[in-house]
Amino acid sequence: MWRWLSHYSKEIKMKNYIFEPVTKKQAISMCNDNRIRHINLTIKNCTKELKDGFSVKFVNKLLTNNNNTKISISLDRIFSEDEIEYVKNLLEEINLEKVQYVFYSDLAIHEILQERNYQNKLVYDAYTYLTNYMDVNAYLTFNENVVVSNQISVQEIENLLNNVNKPVIIHGFGKSVIFYSKRKLMKNYFKYRRFLKNPYKKSYYLQEEYRDGYYHIYENKFGTSIYEKDYYYLFSELEKFNNVDEVMIHSADLKAKEYNVIVEAYLTNDENKLKAFKYEVGKGIMSTTSILLKDGKQNE
Repeated sequence: MWRWLSHYSKEIKMKNYIFEPVTKKQAISMCNDNRIRHINLTIKNCTKELKDGFSVKFVNKLLTNNNNTKISISLDRIFSEDEIEYVKNLLEEINLEKVQYVFYSDLAIHEILQERNYQNKLVYDAYTYLTNYMDVNAYLTFNENVVVSNQISVQEIENLLNNVNKPVIIHGFGKSVIFYSKRKLMKNYFKYRRFLKNPYKKSYYLQEEYRDGYYHIYENKFGTSIYEKDYYYLFSELEKFNNVDEVMIHSADLKAKEYNVIVEAYLTNDENKLKAFKYEVGKGIMSTTSILLKDGKQNE
């Protein structure tokens, strides 16, 4: 059994990517590209990401007209009590029979879809939660699949994958959300400082006192997110991983044309295209297991 799982994951390593289109045009184009097997669409009003998300009307139209590409949806933010009915109604409007997976982080989504007998669509995806194999195996018992955290090192990811009960999904490229809160931090800050600015603009950055680089901070009516300063990526490392079902290639904080460069790099198996990308890319926290103190020194 384990020999088969290992062989299976090696064979699909460089083929089974999940891409995240930025625009409607890009989503349609990806569905017409026979090299692309799977895309993931964030749903409007249900995401904490910089992307605005796609309307239910567009998602259903794409699901109806598509015959070649697997289409998943993502509801990746935390929902409050008074939003539950809204989410239930929204999910009833979507043609879930044609949806491959529903990526979620709020367990309310799990309960809603379980009531409708769609357990086979559920993929738990919380960036910071699934950091060891026991976490992963526990969540696999009540989900079709899970996404392993991108906040651990490559060595930790490899060790985790060697101990999971079935092939799972991992993050391959993106910009991590290192902070998320339902509080309106920008709005409150501007009010306190008496700044007459729109807190919902996408052009605000933070700089930490003792570190270089700028961290994109984004707020919408559902809360505030802070992104790490650079894009992380895995490429050659994928060759040594076992038990990988699919690899997520995220598009957060990128325009469609910029994301096309990333997509082509993975589809053509060309790491040099990633290294030549206009923005800084690297391994980030995945490069080593460490705890950084406020003064920048590493805690051994």
